[in-house]
Amino acid sequence: MKQIKKRRKHLRINNPVGFSLFCILCLAILAGLVVGVYYLVEYGPGFCSAVGEYMDAQNATPEPTPTAEPTLPPTTEPDESSENTPIVGEVETPTPIAATAVPEDYTPVPATADPNAPLYGFTIGLDPFRDASSRYEEEMVYNLAFALKFKTYLEQRGATVVLTREDNDRSYSDSARVSVINDADCDIALRILCNHLDSRGTVGCYIQALSKNEDSARILVNAYIASTGLSTRKDEGFEAKSNTFLRNTDCPAFTLIIGHWTNADEREKLNDEAFQQQMMEGLYNGLLDILT
Repeated sequence: MKQIKKRRKHLRINNPVGFSLFCILCLAILAGLVVGVYYLVEYGPGFCSAVGEYMDAQNATPEPTPTAEPTLPPTTEPDESSENTPIVGEVETPTPIAATAVPEDYTPVPATADPNAPLYGFTIGLDPFRDASSRYEEEMVYNLAFALKFKTYLEQRGATVVLTREDNDRSYSDSARVSVINDADCDIALRILCNHLDSRGTVGCYIQALSKNEDSARILVNAYIASTGLSTRKDEGFEAKSNTFLRNTDCPAFTLIIGHWTNADEREKLNDEAFQQQMMEGLYNGLLDILT
């Protein structure tokens, strides 16, 4: 009997047309896979996210409709990002505060007309910072009281002194303060600031000025430190700063943080008559060095 041998089957495509169609079909399938993978990578996450959001929305418990509240006018809050807050703003009708415009013990003394006086011929602008728009009433009153005493001190040494404000009952913008200084043709302008910080442990003094006035600023603050013995903050007592007051005056302008009212020990010093004398002597020595 003849043995039957199993023959292996081989795929044979002897028809050229059929082979071509087969190749085209393979290429189409391959292209479809490539396109499918691309769209899955490109749009799959967004599609899944949209589906998820839709399902969440369907399953979410509807929130009660809020009751409409009356719209209130915006409230202007001080800029707490600045250590010398609040920023002085223009207030057309400020509410008067219960503060003495001029200290009761303030007695103006006639300025000397002696041409040999050390500061004779120089005009100095003093800017007691804060005003009726500030919520820091005690510091506002102190800044003006000290500026008035220092004004007399400088006038007795020959200087002509102008103040940007002489009361605590109104608001003064930085632009208005600058105008006073520029109109008086001041040789130098000094803003006096008894600072307020939330941190009661912060102490020390420092001065702010434009970068181009750094040398003069350091002379002034170093003289103040030498006389008072206060510690310093910032870069050994100096901070480069640019604002309306420092930038728009026609003369070199400085903001001196004379101390921190919110620190009990430093506040006690600031209220001491002998210490105030040291403060004025230090500032006078610095101004004299800069101007002469």
